[in-house]
Amino acid sequence: MKKSLLALAVAAVAASSVASAATVYDKDGTSLAVYGRMQAVVYSGHATNKIGNDYQDTGLQGSGRLGLDMRTQLTDGIAAFAKAEWDVADNGERDGSGKGGNDSFASRYLWVGVDFGQFGQVKFGRFEDAVKYVLLPTDISYADDFDCQGQMDNDDKRDGNIMYTWNGYGFTVNLNYQTAKDSQQVDGAWAVNEKLDIDNAYGISVGYQSPDVLFGPIGIRLGYAGAQFQDDAAAASDI
Repeated sequence: MKKSLLALAVAAVAASSVASAATVYDKDGTSLAVYGRMQAVVYSGHATNKIGNDYQDTGLQGSGRLGLDMRTQLTDGIAAFAKAEWDVADNGERDGSGKGGNDSFASRYLWVGVDFGQFGQVKFGRFEDAVKYVLLPTDISYADDFDCQGQMDNDDKRDGNIMYTWNGYGFTVNLNYQTAKDSQQVDGAWAVNEKLDIDNAYGISVGYQSPDVLFGPIGIRLGYAGAQFQDDAAAASDI
């Protein structure tokens, strides 16, 4: 569950952010959009791992984000799409160490896919699994700073994923499969520094949103996910 707003207010006492997006190319069914964000946050001593010191000192961390959205029409009713997004931070924990260090430049999203229109779409790469669809309504902006979500790691994004998504008649269905990947973060697996080698993983989520009923639509979402770890991680696989 996400930490309380009170805890968040104590840890991040001031923030300033600038975000922008622009379509830089759009012709003959092919488009390229560029977007990004620059942010500065002052963290108190309750969040020293966010600014790279161990002395409970207040400090400021600057961070940025750069992304590309691409799409091209292949045939009538079939299009290809791709996304790449990166995070950069000054001496922060986004290098995965949990402490400050050298400036980091890490991938958030990397995927390619094919959109079949009314028959759904499939994508391949680095992104959240199917359960993310269930958690999305509560995944508010504070997730970049303090959260713990109901997936295998806090930032939700995992490598080697394949996902099929279909929408229609108010329903949404997501099915994903993750191929074998080493050193995937699994919160709680402290015996192996929260890193496990995944043999395979899977997920499914289903949702329905009704037409407006008095005050608006009513929606329900359900999901389930699981993973199989490699034999050498069996000792920690039950965490």
